[in-house]
Amino acid sequence: MAATPGQLFERVADTFAMPLVQVKQMDRFLADAGLRTKTGGRGRNAPKVSSRDAAHLLIAAATSRSIKDAAEMAHTFGQLPFSPNQEVFAGAERLTLLKIDGLSPDHTFADGLAAIIDSVRNGDFDAAIRARGESDPQKLLMADIRVELFQPSAMARIEVYNLKRCLKMNYDQHPDYSRPDAIELLQKQVGDKPRSDLQHISAFGLGSIRAIADLLGPEAST
Repeated sequence: MAATPGQLFERVADTFAMPLVQVKQMDRFLADAGLRTKTGGRGRNAPKVSSRDAAHLLIAAATSRSIKDAAEMAHTFGQLPFSPNQEVFAGAERLTLLKIDGLSPDHTFADGLAAIIDSVRNGDFDAAIRARGESDPQKLLMADIRVELFQPSAMARIEVYNLKRCLKMNYDQHPDYSRPDAIELLQKQVGDKPRSDLQHISAFGLGSIRAIADLLGPEAST
């Protein structure tokens, strides 16, 4: 099964309860910026979108205060690098997902979000939750994914919960805190920017991701 751009922006608008025309215009800006598949024509020849296209549109819809900001927000957040400043999970506590574990150490937030979408659409997410011994339907319902995007600091986070947190991925521009010159590098990044702890947080969860995954359908086997 493959989805068209029109089906994708309709699904995102419905999932986020946003005006369809607003998300449609965002999609257009993403296509013009090269952040959404743009090949083929209309109808049967319409381009088929990917999980990465979906990731960019989700990011834009979640963070853009203006429609014209869509491409900038998708690029800014989508290109955030995976942060080396990670919590350490004891072996069995961390959820194992092939799409996530297959990502390179220098992957981006758009890569991570697309991988989570693919994990759900291929059934790997549900299988991994069941493999943890939580086959009780009530406990399976407690599994959740939380995607958070922070402004104006441009940070993002993907977390998976199954009774307790079992996967966490941070994305930001902060240096590796284990480096001896981490503080110096961080100060250079901050520079003369005014400092404030005010944050605007946009968040969505497994329900939104599953809606997109269901639209895209299982990946075609190679």
